[in-house]
Amino acid sequence: MEHIKILPYIMALALLVFHAVPVSAQDMWQEVKESRVRLLVSGESSHDDMHGYEGLLQIELSDGWHTYWRAPGDAGIPLSLTPAENSGIEAIAMEWPTPMRYEAFGLMNFVYHDKVSFPLQITLAEDFETNESYSGDITAFYMVCKTVCVPQEFTLNLPKISTIDMKNLSANQAQMRFAERRLPYDGDVSDLGINIAVLSKDALVVAARASGGFDDVDLFVDAGDSILLTAQPEVELQNEDPTRAMLKIRAPEDVENLQELLQGQTVHMVLKNGKKAIKREFTF
Repeated sequence: MEHIKILPYIMALALLVFHAVPVSAQDMWQEVKESRVRLLVSGESSHDDMHGYEGLLQIELSDGWHTYWRAPGDAGIPLSLTPAENSGIEAIAMEWPTPMRYEAFGLMNFVYHDKVSFPLQITLAEDFETNESYSGDITAFYMVCKTVCVPQEFTLNLPKISTIDMKNLSANQAQMRFAERRLPYDGDVSDLGINIAVLSKDALVVAARASGGFDDVDLFVDAGDSILLTAQPEVELQNEDPTRAMLKIRAPEDVENLQELLQGQTVHMVLKNGKKAIKREFTF
């Protein structure tokens, strides 16, 4: 396990956790001064004999505040969603939009500013629609930071889809489609891709292609609890070809051998180029 770093300004943090009253209206925001959040249902889904809903968790941040990607970087706490014991919710799978790189106090973080939407796949008990004992409650917890960091905690309520009128459901579906267009593509696409990824003792190196050239390129690496790879990628064009480049992310100074550390591990990568991003997995 790699050590956990804490932002210096967290030391001055007043741990103000807000326990909001559950709100049953499916489109109503819950808010405090730093952020607001709501949970929308956009439709039903069935896969692998499991019944569930498609949902969307939206967070809007006050001016100057940010929250964190699933791998927050050198500090921070990402969003987590925890169903209540009697919620009737069996599992929640969350999709993460492409973050931005943000440096503060000499530490590098992967964050969201302004507003962010997380598409959800929510697996439900078979009798969720008919069993009135289920609460549908979900605890949403995330950290927001500006000059200080403040944890946010809300109790959100998942409504039964039968209680949502068609006008609201249609509006939620439109918001879901908008949010999905801001997710990284799953795998290579025609104009952006990763050809190969290799590890050396001191760096991760990725060979990438971009048919329109590389502009505002970044590489976000999620290696789970194994290590924090937060260094800015070094971009070097191959044979002066503007459509092909090597991206190198150096290992932290306290890692003696990155290749050995990640041997057998699956590493998740998000390659961003301009407004487009893709996600890939590599096992070394």
